[in-house]
Amino acid sequence: MGFIAVPLGYLLTFIYNLVGNYGISLIILTVLVKLLLYPLYFKQIKSTASMSSLQPKMKAIQEKYKNDKEKMNEEMGKLTRMRTSTRWVVVSLCLSRYLSSWVFSHFSEIL
Repeated sequence: MGFIAVPLGYLLTFIYNLVGNYGISLIILTVLVKLLLYPLYFKQIKSTASMSSLQPKMKAIQEKYKNDKEKMNEEMGKLTRMRTSTRWVVVSLCLSRYLSSWVFSHFSEIL
């Protein structure tokens, strides 16, 4: 078992000893893990909203420089450099999805 599955197994056993039903114990464990991962999820939503606020500006640049790809790429670079959070959008999206899928994949090991 992985180093995530062992603590999850202990936690599931502890919850089972309190509740007495594995189905309900698994639901409670899932909710607890989701609560622990919520800050990452919230950061992901916030970053996505920040990135979506740039979409109108990007569309305007694309329309303005549709025939000059080099100038369009230069202007897009300036726009994204102004927003320092945009580079972390991709990192936070990937990280939160990877961590949640990684943790929930260890559920199969504890069952």
